[in-house]
Amino acid sequence: MREFQVDDRTISAYLAVPEQGSGPGVLVLHAWWGLTEPFRQVCDRLAEAGFLALAPDLYHGKTTAAV
Repeated sequence: MREFQVDDRTISAYLAVPEQGSGPGVLVLHAWWGLTEPFRQVCDRLAEAGFLALAPDLYHGKTTAAV
């Protein structure tokens, strides 16, 4: 997880960086249940494929297990 300052707010996001340290960027948006492990795994797989993947935490740490 990384934190970014945007105006007067702090935004958290999961960042996966490819082994070579750079690559094309991909924005990963999570579903209504929040930034859960499956979305972080998507970012990790994209990084393994050479992409820099960023998934912002749109619900500020809140998640649900309900489907």
